[in-house]
Amino acid sequence: MHIEQFPPDVQEFIYDLCAKALERAAKLIPIVSEEVEVGS
Repeated sequence: MHIEQFPPDVQEFIYDLCAKALERAAKLIPIVSEEVEVGS
């Protein structure tokens, strides 16, 4: 399924969810990589 099949407001909602998920992941990645360095 392509995102273009959804109505514009739904597309906006999905993009917003993705942006928030990416922000959260970006905050978690440095923490995880630090733990890996300490563990090795």
